[in-house]
Amino acid sequence: MKEKEADAARKWCSAQERCTQDVRERLRRRGVDAEEIEQLVGLLVEEDFLNEDRFAESFVRARAEHKAWGPAKIRAGLRAKGVDSAAIERAISAQRETVFNEGLERLVARRVGELPEGRDRVVRWLVGRGFGLSEIFAALARWERSD
Repeated sequence: MKEKEADAARKWCSAQERCTQDVRERLRRRGVDAEEIEQLVGLLVEEDFLNEDRFAESFVRARAEHKAWGPAKIRAGLRAKGVDSAAIERAISAQRETVFNEGLERLVARRVGELPEGRDRVVRWLVGRGFGLSEIFAALARWERSD
């Protein structure tokens, strides 16, 4: 294993939380062979530069708080990154439910001008943002009652 590649991978993983899939892909693009990639990933995990649980928690927090993604979209994003289901569920359950509710409320407030005529379009948009129908209908009902 080349120490230069290991140092570069450590530095890259130190900048922000990374998932194993992203590290493997970056090393592959840099021309590192498959056997060496697995050695480097094992080393990064052993040295705690790479941790799937920490990555999942960071991903959930960023998407829920800053991008107002719902749980379904976050799950899909983490699955696309190759994170295992148990880590995904732990990370989502660690996030406060109020963060998801506040995100949904902000999104509804942004689109409240389209209600009631464009209700179906708003519902489809919110489903696409990862929220469940029951939460969406409850949030829309609160806004419609307040008018």
